[in-house]
Amino acid sequence: QCAEQNSEKELSTIFHTLAFTGLRKSELMALRWKDIDIQKGILSVNQTIVYGENNLMKFQTPKTQKSMRTISLDYKTLNVLKSWKIEKKKLIFPNKLNEDCLVFTNSDGSPH
Repeated sequence: QCAEQNSEKELSTIFHTLAFTGLRKSELMALRWKDIDIQKGILSVNQTIVYGENNLMKFQTPKTQKSMRTISLDYKTLNVLKSWKIEKKKLIFPNKLNEDCLVFTNSDGSPH
């Protein structure tokens, strides 16, 4: 049940973040905690996830310079992300969550 509730919270956070930031799915899935500045209320888009040969996933910089951008976060989105970080730190990765970790992951820490 804990995993189920966590999954529900993660999906809710994913949908909210997509809706209120305009991120592409590949940008969202490559998002790391260091890309979110809670104090300034901004999110930096620096990389995307792409699938290459044999459907292998890899990180790369966005295709265009314009795609590398900083997005201002509204108050609600900032709180949703803060809440998700607390939840993830508490339930999923109690002693392993750091700024290089992906924001949205499978239970083993890999991107969705």
